[in-house]
Amino acid sequence: MGSGVPARVTYWTGTWDPTKEAISKEIALLRCGPRASAPLVAFSPAHASRLHLAERVLKLSSRRWVALRAAARLIEPWGDITHVFGGRSSWHLLRAVGRRPVLLTAVLACEDSAELPQIPIARVVVEVDDAVDEWVEAGIPRDRIEVLPPGIDLDRFRPMPAPEGRFTLLFASTPSDPAEIGPRGIDLLVELARQRPDIDVLLPWRQWGDIGRVRAALERLQPPANVLVEHGDVSDMRACYVRAHATVAMFARGRGKACPNFVIEGLACGRPSIMSAEAPLAGTIAGAGAGLAVARDVRALSGAVDQAKERWSGLAAGARALAEQRFDEVRFVQRYEQIYAELKEGPDRGDVSDRP
Repeated sequence: MGSGVPARVTYWTGTWDPTKEAISKEIALLRCGPRASAPLVAFSPAHASRLHLAERVLKLSSRRWVALRAAARLIEPWGDITHVFGGRSSWHLLRAVGRRPVLLTAVLACEDSAELPQIPIARVVVEVDDAVDEWVEAGIPRDRIEVLPPGIDLDRFRPMPAPEGRFTLLFASTPSDPAEIGPRGIDLLVELARQRPDIDVLLPWRQWGDIGRVRAALERLQPPANVLVEHGDVSDMRACYVRAHATVAMFARGRGKACPNFVIEGLACGRPSIMSAEAPLAGTIAGAGAGLAVARDVRALSGAVDQAKERWSGLAAGARALAEQRFDEVRFVQRYEQIYAELKEGPDRGDVSDRP
């Protein structure tokens, strides 16, 4: 590819916490080897503004608009490619950058109210097929949109035998904001457990965001004893997958990550998923026989639990097969390397602006 020198990339995202947060983990997977020192700017209300010089990471509070624009002027010209992770709601980042070809990885479910800033975007990568039309409607030419699912380590996350004992569902996407408890379907899971004392719902509760207010909001739901809330950060999620029969993600439309990390890791471990039919990944999972897509109500969810119990062996095999087909981290990294090279060397670099 041209000179053979790897493209230099600057990374731009919201929350930066590779130990807990799924988008950060994807960036960390790309930001290694020759890009281990690539600059990264994280702009989020969860951050106090701080420069981590050794890690080449600048964290900015979302109140620091002027600092973000200044950082973009200084940092973006260092790279050949500007890689933004987020979605249409990442307008604060997209408006700050644009001095180099912009690659936008749309990892978040589409929010209908979010307007796409009128800046050149050389390429949009989405994680699911169903998201393509949304970006065409937003004005991105179809030939600049690519579907590339996230990648996980398929050797580390391997099929596990069915756990013994009660049928257990795993939800591992705890919010940093109490307002997200309803849209993420946690209230539905609590009510399901109340109506189904024969099953368990496992909720590993990571310690991030507004911990006190989120915890109080959960307690107001008065979870029954078969909602197993375990406060604390999990260093190895395989310890959760080995205890669960299936993952569950009852996100509302436009909420959460398009491909939740715990769902795809679960697939690799042979754990089918029960997902809200409104979730972008639900059709893919149901179509592959790797899980079930259901309406966001307790009755439908309870029926899906019965189906998952009856069909568990077949769904578990379908889950692993889907993970191997779509979510291999080797393929993920290789394709991004190709995209970087295409944007650096190819004739179509997007219409890069003349910003100072």
